Amino acid sequence: MSKTTYTVKGSATSTPIASAPISIQNIWNRGTELGVNILRVRAVKNRNEISTGATFEGYHKDKVSIYSQKDNPARELWFRRFVKLNEANKSMQVLEVANNLDVQDTFEVMDSFNTFANGNVITRFFRRIFSLV
Repeated sequence: MSKTTYTVKGSATSTPIASAPISIQNIWNRGTELGVNILRVRAVKNRNEISTGATFEGYHKDKVSIYSQKDNPARELWFRRFVKLNEANKSMQVLEVANNLDVQDTFEVMDSFNTFANGNVITRFFRRIFSLV
């Protein structure tokens, strides 16, 4: 399956988000609202897990993976523009979508991520306890 990668200005390997279809731009804008930095929609493989690395926390549901920078990353993150993420690149930076993208499913996963990331106090408390175990 083929995929398209979108960035703010585009590059040799990506397309500018301004030239994307409106549905893709809406995904980008929703990701920015949620504080997402990288969003990936795969063509085939399903993942259902929460991951954590030195720089990002990942939320994976079905074909969608959402990455947000940690508040205190162990390593600094730099995009090609050589600007630290937490200084100027606070919004969406990369959106990679498969050509068989289901926009509705993507928005549903983003809503699920929002509930996960910004749930009520009890949800956040239990999530913090389980992350320590």
